[in-house]
Amino acid sequence: MLLSHHMSRMTALKSLLFSERNRVTLSITSAILCSVFELISWIFLYLAVTAIYHNESATAYFLMMCLTVM
Repeated sequence: MLLSHHMSRMTALKSLLFSERNRVTLSITSAILCSVFELISWIFLYLAVTAIYHNESATAYFLMMCLTVM
């Protein structure tokens, strides 16, 4: 990546993104996967609370929630 003093901010950003394409792709993919796993753990928590409210066993939901956190 070659940056110079006469480059505009947008040109410098484009140069940075194109030169670090693999790292940017990996970062975006990791962020999406982390968000999905966090959403899944919240869904299992909701299902566990709902099962407890209906006097059912919530062990399976808590176990799955723990597995998604790990």
